[in-house]
Amino acid sequence: MGLSGITVGALAERNFFKSPTQLNCVLTHPNNCTMGYLGPNKGNPSFAKRNSLDKPNLTEGVGLGESCPAPGFAPLLPVSLAINANTATETDWKEEEYTIMNLTSKNVNCADSFWSEACTEDYCKDKYAASESASIYLSMNLIISVLFQPLFGIFLDKFGYWTLMLG
Repeated sequence: MGLSGITVGALAERNFFKSPTQLNCVLTHPNNCTMGYLGPNKGNPSFAKRNSLDKPNLTEGVGLGESCPAPGFAPLLPVSLAINANTATETDWKEEEYTIMNLTSKNVNCADSFWSEACTEDYCKDKYAASESASIYLSMNLIISVLFQPLFGIFLDKFGYWTLMLG
């Protein structure tokens, strides 16, 4: 991954794919896959819960019982998983068994079909979309440069004063 890949990742995490941990959201089934063919039939939605003081959680505009996380945040991941290749018909998973007690985003490899198709399809799709959005924003300065540098050069050639522009 080059420098542009690192920059895209940082911008995506900061603006388009923030961690949902501060939102006080929970999955309906915290130990099941969220979306994909291993997820529950009716899905595994997340919702805002009450905090320890029994007050509604209103962080980032998410009210009590509302769908969670808010836009700009990564979808929630299961708390833990215990799935092996024998429980499903898939053979192209990168691992034979996925037993993770404290699942974090570092455990999810969207290049593995287990994560991208079977278990956390929503997370991987949103991660890809965040990366695409960040790439668009990062490429804007290059597009603007390509458009305005020739015009700026013509202006300097026509009216001079280019040495003043250097200082």
